[in-house]
Formats: sequence, structure tokens, C-alpha cells
Amino acid sequence: MAPLFILWGNKMINNGGTLKIILTSLICLVISTCAGSGGLTKPNRHMVVVGEGSYYNFQNSAEKILNRYHYTVYRREEYGARLYIETQWKDHKPLDDEFDLGISHVQTRLIIEARPKMRDQSSNRAMNTVKFSGEVLVRLGPMSDWKELVMTPSRKKYFKQCADDLKVDLRGSIQKF
Repeated sequence: MAPLFILWGNKMINNGGTLKIILTSLICLVISTCAGSGGLTKPNRHMVVVGEGSYYNFQNSAEKILNRYHYTVYRREEYGARLYIETQWKDHKPLDDEFDLGISHVQTRLIIEARPKMRDQSSNRAMNTVKFSGEVLVRLGPMSDWKELVMTPSRKKYFKQCADDLKVDLRGSIQKF
């Protein structure tokens, strides 16, 4: 006597309508999984929301962090209440784990954004959500092209430290509007 699940499986496979439903479901699952796997994320980018702040505090905190880590602003854009700051690519010596992978040159840049979150109705003060991104490009030899490779743990730690410093500065400053 065959187990019940084998009999059920034979019935499902022999029933053409059910088989079409199963195959269609599997195809949809595969397509949705492929479509959702890393669409906008890059392997060479560390991105995190660091907190909230007024427009004024965001500008001051961003400037402090960029100066502390010796980055130069390359592009600054204001779209109404939204502010976008992008730095120039900055050369670094490879960290130990990058060097172990054969990486000979490293460049990083920071992108810091403030986007309107809400407006306090009682005081009419606007708060912004602050997002931090750090990107890295590497070369595997002196004459190779710059590549977007997966970030090493040490480089992630570097960007996490930058983001944490921005977060602490935003939280520690008195909110001015």
C-alpha cells in the first residue's frame, strides 16, 4: 500500500488544471524573487538612516562630519526642503582585509541627505529624516579599472563609524530651526 502523500502527488500531477496552477505559482515566485533581489542596492554602498534633525542642524552636523573625515563637497543640491550633499572621491590606503584580497587602491565618497519628515503643527517647525551613504571603489592593480566590489567588513566598519558620528552629532545638538 502506497503512502497517502504519494497517491495525492500522483493525483495532482495527473490533474492538468492543478499542475498548471502549481507551475504558474512557481514561475511567479521565481520572477518576483529575481525582481526583488537587490534592485536599488549596490554591493559597494553602506546606507543607513541616522536620525532626524532640523534643516539648520543637518547642515551643521554634515559639515562637521565631512571636515572630521577630510571630505570635500563635490555636489550640493537643494530641492525645496530636501538637501543632498555628495563628496568628491577620496583616496585611501587599502585596509588590511582589502589588501589581503589584492586590492591596491581604494576611493570612497559620502552622500548625506535630509528629506522632509513632518512639520510640527503647533510650532510650524519642519523636521528632516537624515540618510547617510558611503560608497567605495577599488582597483586590483595599478593599471586596472575602478570596480564596484562587495565591501569588506573593515570598510563597512569605517562607514558605520562615520554614520554613528553623524548620528551622535545630530542627537547632541540643540535643535535650531
